[in-house]
Amino acid sequence: MSRISQINKPVSKSKTVLMPGIGDVLLSKNKRSRGISIKVKADGIVKVSLPWRTSFSEAETFLVKKQEWIKEAVEKMKQVSASRRIVFDKSRSNVTLFHSLEITTHESSQILLKVAGNIISVKHPPTITATDLAVQEAIKKGVLFAMKSEAKKYLPIRIKQLADEKELFYNKVTIRDTKTRWGSCSFDNNINLSIHLMKLPVHLIDYVILHELAHTVHKNHSRDFWNYLGELSETSFQMAKEMKKYSTQL
Repeated sequence: MSRISQINKPVSKSKTVLMPGIGDVLLSKNKRSRGISIKVKADGIVKVSLPWRTSFSEAETFLVKKQEWIKEAVEKMKQVSASRRIVFDKSRSNVTLFHSLEITTHESSQILLKVAGNIISVKHPPTITATDLAVQEAIKKGVLFAMKSEAKKYLPIRIKQLADEKELFYNKVTIRDTKTRWGSCSFDNNINLSIHLMKLPVHLIDYVILHELAHTVHKNHSRDFWNYLGELSETSFQMAKEMKKYSTQL
């Protein structure tokens, strides 16, 4: 049977133990817990919640029984996390509506980021690759900067053009770094648009804008709303399906 070694002194509410082949595991007592539960986070960290009256030794015994399952879960979460963070590489040249991405190596030991003209330039040492986490973070920083710049210039002009064309009225438009929705329309017809729209094709940006403008007439997603949106854009149904391929997450 595997042994779990303690790496710090136990306290009344929590304790950290070291499991061979897994690493640190945090044990936490919770008055709301009805049983021992194990949670493996995206970064591979293992947390265990146990009822207040359950001893830490009981929890450690439970962990030993579950160690193979935990190892598999940790490895799976690490693989998922790695696949999610490797977002940008040399195959993705056009990352926003108006900016292209260039990834190159240079002799410096530093990662350099520059956004100029319509180019997001990232240079990294030859000792690492574009999929290195630090390089990915630099790229994301550059992409966010480019999207914010583009969105503030493009979206206010485009929404006015479409509103005038469809003879619709909105109060004001706000551009934000929202990560849960592409846009929204308030009861007072104030429209919020996400900077992440700038990674969509032009026709889908127009679709989202028309979607929010349609809410100036119909405040919910009733049948009347969808029918009205269909009048504003004949291909709205197809574009709504196409939008499912995209995400506001970077």
